[in-house]
Amino acid sequence: SFRAVARALKGAAPMVLDERPDWIKGDADGRRSGLDVARDLHARLATAGHTPPYVLVGHSLGGTYALAYATAYPDEVAGILLVDARLPGFEASCKAAGQKTCTIPDLIYALLPAVQKREVDGMADTPAQVAPPQGYGDIPITVIVATRPSVGLSASWQAVWIKEATRFAAGLKNGRLVKAEGSRHYVQRQAKALVVQELRDLLARAN
Repeated sequence: SFRAVARALKGAAPMVLDERPDWIKGDADGRRSGLDVARDLHARLATAGHTPPYVLVGHSLGGTYALAYATAYPDEVAGILLVDARLPGFEASCKAAGQKTCTIPDLIYALLPAVQKREVDGMADTPAQVAPPQGYGDIPITVIVATRPSVGLSASWQAVWIKEATRFAAGLKNGRLVKAEGSRHYVQRQAKALVVQELRDLLARAN
């Protein structure tokens, strides 16, 4: 989903677009937590000859994985761009606000590919593997959040989503919050120019 962003940034920096490897089976119990993902990505980047430091870009649950990577390998991360990321505190905030759809609905879960089911199963372990906002020190982190709810979600649900993004960004030592006005969840498609500009700015801050 970031191919168009990558094309717009061609030449700005070496880029790696990573997709879920279908062959990964998770840990011993079949679940794939944020730490599992971070360790796997770390190994695959090294095997491919890509050397740190990295600027990580993560969308949705991928944003949580970027934070897990920075928690496990902080010296390898020069910056993070979170694109409408599912932040570790969202589920608790969502339930506390009395919202529905704070977790993946059973019907949607049943339709997911096996590798994504393993990721959903591992979500319960992931928050403990991700540092709180202040734990990222001087790493520049930009938090982009969508302002329009996706189909099936309410405006009040989106308000909780935005509140959690705002809270997380405010707790960062070197953070920045950007609202993608009028965009739904796939900001990298619906507000591509914004994502490109914020990534350019983050690359400059990370250097």
